[in-house]
Amino acid sequence: MTEAQTIQDIVKSQQVFDIHGNPAVALPEGYELADLEHFLPAPRRIRQNVKLLSADSFIQYCAKFATDASVILADANQTKLTAQLDYHADPATPDWCSHSAVYQCVKSKPWKIWEEHDETAMGQEAFAEFLEDRAGDIVTPTGAELLEIATKFQVIRKAVFGSAIRLATGEFQFNYSDENDKGTIEVPEVITLGLAPFHNGESYEVQARLRYRLREGKLAFTFKLINPERVIEDAFNSVVESVKAGVTEATVYDAQA
Repeated sequence: MTEAQTIQDIVKSQQVFDIHGNPAVALPEGYELADLEHFLPAPRRIRQNVKLLSADSFIQYCAKFATDASVILADANQTKLTAQLDYHADPATPDWCSHSAVYQCVKSKPWKIWEEHDETAMGQEAFAEFLEDRAGDIVTPTGAELLEIATKFQVIRKAVFGSAIRLATGEFQFNYSDENDKGTIEVPEVITLGLAPFHNGESYEVQARLRYRLREGKLAFTFKLINPERVIEDAFNSVVESVKAGVTEATVYDAQA
């Protein structure tokens, strides 16, 4: 005989009490008070904690279950949205807060790559390889122009670099010489990236300022992303506004974990 059958047999011989709508029964010595919810045709309330993987899924899920009492907490520091769908209607009518949905705005892979290399020194070969690998992220200069720069850096990888000047066009011009050749190569001071800060999110234009270091004929580059935190802030605010428009029943609050 299963435990459930045993409890059912005991229930048949005992008085069932109604405690604020919750059926319960006093069991004989050696047993505890049992919650009989699992014998009901359906649960008394939703108990669910859902993690959504996109803003659209979060909006659709919340719109389906939200009521006028539902709240959504927007944490800009954690770039996270938490919906408490069965929140307290008012101080006099508390709820269980057992049904929630969470959307964590996860940074996109391209954004994380540029962020990880921000202000990291790279020799000319490493810099050329980076430009080749990330050419698809760059809006200006064009991909063809960047590949031309990267290719030339690889061809003259053994060159000795001399003076550097800033041109009126906003480019750096480097003089170089190697065994068979002398010449110049131009590198833009600022490049514009097209990056989505969040996975499956909208793309933004982000500028990166290139810096160089010339020492003993060797050239190294770094880049500095310009105000990336403002881009993240704007992207998160855009998600919040989409949630407000898509889940009209719930109230959205700025929050901090």
